[in-house]
Amino acid sequence: MIGLTLTTALLLAVAEARQNELFRCWEKAKADTRSLVVEFTLEKNNGVRTEKERFEGTVKLLRTAKGDLLASYTLTKAEKPGAAANPPFVGLLNGGNLYLLQPDLKSAIRFAPAGGDVRLWLEEKFNPFALLLDEKHARQNYQLKVVKQDEWYTYLDVKPKPRKSSGWCGDWSGGFTRGRAVFLNQKSQRVPKDMPRQLWYEDAAGNSYTFDIRRWKANGAHSPKADEFTRPEDRPGWEVNESLPFLFGEKRGEMRGGPPRKVGTIYIVGNDVTYDGAFLDRLGLHPGQPLTESDLRAAEWRLIPLWLLGIGCSVTTVDRDGDEEYADILVTAKESLITQVGGRGYNAAYSLLGIIARYRYRLLNPQQDRAIPRGSSPRQ
Repeated sequence: MIGLTLTTALLLAVAEARQNELFRCWEKAKADTRSLVVEFTLEKNNGVRTEKERFEGTVKLLRTAKGDLLASYTLTKAEKPGAAANPPFVGLLNGGNLYLLQPDLKSAIRFAPAGGDVRLWLEEKFNPFALLLDEKHARQNYQLKVVKQDEWYTYLDVKPKPRKSSGWCGDWSGGFTRGRAVFLNQKSQRVPKDMPRQLWYEDAAGNSYTFDIRRWKANGAHSPKADEFTRPEDRPGWEVNESLPFLFGEKRGEMRGGPPRKVGTIYIVGNDVTYDGAFLDRLGLHPGQPLTESDLRAAEWRLIPLWLLGIGCSVTTVDRDGDEEYADILVTAKESLITQVGGRGYNAAYSLLGIIARYRYRLLNPQQDRAIPRGSSPRQ
């Protein structure tokens, strides 16, 4: 019994030491990195509809001589052979502002993060593992645990901590419910030691996201140039919008006669409190499917139950210039005071519904194991 206790205590001490070592390495990397290019693949699994989407992505970062941080994020969906290509998602960070770009239309939307906290904005909107860039924030708000180490990898589980609240249900995290980060214990040809090789997380609706890091180039000879991060305001002919409702300078469209168009990108706007998944799961529209006026009105009717939560919704199309085949979908939400006050309770209920839907699927499909992989390591 004493031997088992000592062994357990030793393993916990080793795990905690490794966690501390990782934070020290990341602090040093942040100070030493002048440029960075990360290439990755992203696989998204819909936990309810069991659909899979695959994307190719690139993150570029440059620290100027003045200490300013410039960054870009590009995500392109991997389409099936013969399918029409969707435009890439392009994000830009410059001067403390974030932009969503649509290069084909020379248009952008500018966001100013609340309180100027860019890291928190990236954590909430792009990738929750941005939390690991701030050790104090990470330890205060998340449960971090090294659950496994082998010759090549360290496996770190991440779970949001319950937050104090005056409500009966507490405060739920809108980004994810659990996650795992896998870090290299040895230097490889593609990824440096102590840097992430794989990131995985699951959100409240049971959707999971797996980022496989294919290549990591820090301070390379062919590092990004400053002109790659030029602000849209400084690009000739570009239009910059501070806010929606019209996305990327496009115009709200009406369903026209003739052959039905296909659903392009789905945008949710106006939901300051409510999760995007609350709208997407009820909408019944998916990228690539044929779209008619009746489909659009049916989608709007499926959102009517959200009125019980103080949320009014409208669903319209957004025309793409020069594209007669696809129409983007714009869901405009208007949250009432009821929603703002009761948002924590609703998000808790939505999280519970996501858990029920996820476990219902697992019961009906026992051959599908969607748990975090523990016994296998990412490929080199």
